[in-house]
Amino acid sequence: MPPGNYKRTAAHRAAAALGATKHGGVGTPEHRAWSSMIQRCTNPNVRNFPRYGGRGIKVCSPWLRFENFIADMGPRPSIKHTLDRINNDGSYEPSNCRWATQAEQARNRANNRLITYNGVTLPFIDWSHEVGLKPTTLKRRIDKLGWSLQRALETPCRY
Repeated sequence: MPPGNYKRTAAHRAAAALGATKHGGVGTPEHRAWSSMIQRCTNPNVRNFPRYGGRGIKVCSPWLRFENFIADMGPRPSIKHTLDRINNDGSYEPSNCRWATQAEQARNRANNRLITYNGVTLPFIDWSHEVGLKPTTLKRRIDKLGWSLQRALETPCRY
């Protein structure tokens, strides 16, 4: 959006004002993660706002300041880690956030298919790895062939 058409909400202006201190973090991956988090939750003009602020996901008030965010989260462990909410319906706060890899985040998606078998609940992809089947084989057994979970998970593959 061109600079002249950019509209800030009162919440976004307040968050920006609180975060505009000299902390030496501008330009770091941690600061970019923090800034993106603030934008997603407070600025209705950003693309992802409907999936975050638009559905009630908030940033805890201490985290409106970058210094507090980084004090709680610490530096990200590696370049493969990004900010993740443990509970996808929860807000951004110390008890609900972590630095996670893409693989960890993929297992934490709201649309992930969870399977419970013998009292153990795992994402679909983890079950396929657990029993040594290709995900496509396990999916075909359950969805196309209508096998029970027991049969689908316990029948060895012939490949």
